[in-house]
Amino acid sequence: MVCLTEHHLRDQGMENLSMTHYTRGAKFCRKNLKQGGTSIFVHESLAFNNTDLQKSYIEQDIETCAIKIKLLASYIYVISIYRSPTGNFANFIKEIDAILNKLYKPSIKIMISGNINVNYLDENCNK
Repeated sequence: MVCLTEHHLRDQGMENLSMTHYTRGAKFCRKNLKQGGTSIFVHESLAFNNTDLQKSYIEQDIETCAIKIKLLASYIYVISIYRSPTGNFANFIKEIDAILNKLYKPSIKIMISGNINVNYLDENCNK
């Protein structure tokens, strides 16, 4: 899998993006603001389903897409997330919590990839 964040593409531009031996599994493209966005490309050898998270995004605060992959006898959700440095962190936490509560099942693993723009090494950062 390849997870991209900040791809800066609109829906039309995303349709033209391709990678050899990979299929676009999921995407989020901004409708109103510039830049941002997130997508997941899946190797052609993997079976997957797109997971609808369209109601779980707020441009700049949380931009996300997800897929569900079947590996042998188990499943994995792969979530790609982007949060702008100027995004509202409280909204981000609220929405990521809602996504995880929606997807969580003890038998399914969850992998999160992305850029949430939080500097955890900054001693003054309370996020």
